[in-house]
Amino acid sequence: MVRRLVGWRHVLCCAPSYLERHPAPRSPADLAVHNCLRYAFYPFGDDWHFIDPAGKPIVVRVAGNLMTSAALVLRAAALAGSGVLLAVPFVFDEELAAGSLVRLLPDYQTAEFSIVAVYPHRRHLATKVRVFIDALITLFAGQ
Repeated sequence: MVRRLVGWRHVLCCAPSYLERHPAPRSPADLAVHNCLRYAFYPFGDDWHFIDPAGKPIVVRVAGNLMTSAALVLRAAALAGSGVLLAVPFVFDEELAAGSLVRLLPDYQTAEFSIVAVYPHRRHLATKVRVFIDALITLFAGQ
């Protein structure tokens, strides 16, 4: 069984110091000339997916000098002004709230992902697993 708990979208962002040295992108196509900090396990690889204000999907091939599977490395590089990244909002929320990372292209959405609970059929589900899943559902209900 798969139970969707919450949906989320990446946030395109960079440090203000990056924007002091590079023009802000005005559309996703502009990312092709920016240094993009890439997460190694992004499901679309080097093709970053967006949805324009009219609802049309846009795919942009990006490149950059850093690809890693470590969120801490991405955070350090982004905060140092090294490039643009697709940030996971619940990992980078403090930096976004503080303004040490600024959102780019707010009129363009990124692809939606989901956090899910995966468990065996309900008939043979242990009580403690059911209680845990119910707690997750409650936790994510306000998101």
